[in-house]
Amino acid sequence: MGKKVILRYMGNDAWSGAKLYHNCSHRISSYFTRAGNIYTGLTDEDKTRLGEAIGIDLFNDKAYWDNFGIRLSADDVILNLEDPLDELKYLFLKSHKRVKNGINSKINPKATYVLIDVEGEAKEITMAHKAKREAFKHFDKLSATEMRKCLRLFGMKSDSISGELVERRMVEIIETNPQGFMDKWVNNVNKDIEFLIKESISKNIIRKNNNIYQYGSDVIGRSIDEAIGFFKNKENNDVKMAIMNTLKSKN
Repeated sequence: MGKKVILRYMGNDAWSGAKLYHNCSHRISSYFTRAGNIYTGLTDEDKTRLGEAIGIDLFNDKAYWDNFGIRLSADDVILNLEDPLDELKYLFLKSHKRVKNGINSKINPKATYVLIDVEGEAKEITMAHKAKREAFKHFDKLSATEMRKCLRLFGMKSDSISGELVERRMVEIIETNPQGFMDKWVNNVNKDIEFLIKESISKNIIRKNNNIYQYGSDVIGRSIDEAIGFFKNKENNDVKMAIMNTLKSKN
């Protein structure tokens, strides 16, 4: 069985909520590009190979492209990429201005149709579930204090909200961005220093103006990475301890 791709209409009628009315259909056709050429989505190699397979001169048969289109109703169109004509349709759709290539693609956000790689999307879903399970495994080990620290790394004020709300927000982060949680907390070797910086900013101990971090009149970094590097330098331990003591007195 060959690789299969689904073409799906993404819209809904605002009044009925239905994708399409009974016996109605849409047609995805070619168009002229800004350069004045008719859009096909095919390279010269594709035109040669697929033209030979389906018995059409895809370089010179203007009538073919003038009449070419893909019709779909409320039901999905399934393309088998081992079939030359279906492969041609797929390549035509893949970069079409009205088609989004993949459910999670951020390219072409105004598209009204989507191409779904059946096997590829299934793998993505599996990987997403795996990442979420891994993230929740680490989340279950967090103390209440660590949860509050983690939220601060995500830019959330967490020292004055209830424990229930802290946990709810943590769950929301993991549900929507499990890899972000892993990167920002689990695999972040500098998370304690980053928390110190962000918490100190919230208490006006460190000032941040655009990307410049200042303690008193001293610039300690021109980016978060530089500021972290400042505190990792043992020569600056006295400044680090002074900030930590001031932070304790304000909590």
